Amino acid sequence: MTSRTALPERVRALLTAPANVAVHGSPGSGKSWIADRVIAGLDSTVACIIRIDLSTVMTGADLFSEMAWMVADGKPKRPNSIDRLSIHAAWRLAREVIAEARVHVVLILDQFDRVLHFTDGQEFLLLFRELVHRPEALHCTALILSRRSLQSIEAKISGISTLASVCYTEFLGSLSSG
Repeated sequence: MTSRTALPERVRALLTAPANVAVHGSPGSGKSWIADRVIAGLDSTVACIIRIDLSTVMTGADLFSEMAWMVADGKPKRPNSIDRLSIHAAWRLAREVIAEARVHVVLILDQFDRVLHFTDGQEFLLLFRELVHRPEALHCTALILSRRSLQSIEAKISGISTLASVCYTEFLGSLSSG
């Protein structure tokens, strides 16, 4: 386990390497503190930093739509509840916008456990893995923050874990341990 003070720099270095990182810990263990320091350490002139708290979206389709809207700086029309995109259409839009961004896109997804409540959770996990599994090709990496491990989240939704296989993982202990 990396020391608490060195972890933000390690995570920043991995995200820009490029690689994906998952940070797991109990409430109050410092996940958001680490994300704040990672963001401060990233160079916004060469990276588009997108931070989304998953408690603010209801489905994977909504999350992909929000990603696309934020990466494109609000240029695509933001879907409302009447004209929501299907999860596949929203994923394609997010992928296209990220590819057109011509900068490294860093997705910071807080409260990733919320995926357990998405009605399209299984499809979301498969499509999200597809989005981030080759960061050197699409120039998109993710920092995933959750209480549960990715393996646990994926096993509850689909019975298998594939997203966890494309992420470096850090487990946080209590604040007194580091």
